Amino acid sequence: MDALNDAYEETLKALFTAPDRPTAMLVSDDILAVVLEQFCGKLGLRVPKDLSIVSFNNSLFSRITSPQLTTVDVNPYQLGMEAASQTINHIENPNLLATKIIVPHKLIQRESCCPPPEI
Repeated sequence: MDALNDAYEETLKALFTAPDRPTAMLVSDDILAVVLEQFCGKLGLRVPKDLSIVSFNNSLFSRITSPQLTTVDVNPYQLGMEAASQTINHIENPNLLATKIIVPHKLIQRESCCPPPEI
């Protein structure tokens, strides 16, 4: 596992120290965004001045970091309810066609984003 973590760190280090490094990252989960914030600190990158970060879930982790994370609240409770409902419907009606359901979501703007820096 340490070798895998080392490989991830080396890849991120190469990405963030390149001359054409990204100015923003969209991360799939708040916990991963917290890890990314910490890694940026190790490299001397300042969030959001050097790198903006946006994540998903609006978990407690997004509020207890510094800076607080900009995140998309995907309404996990309703997502779970809809998924369970659809699963039950398909078990009871195997020939039922797929149904498109859109669960409301909201961008929660906090402190981890700003306009891109001049590079």
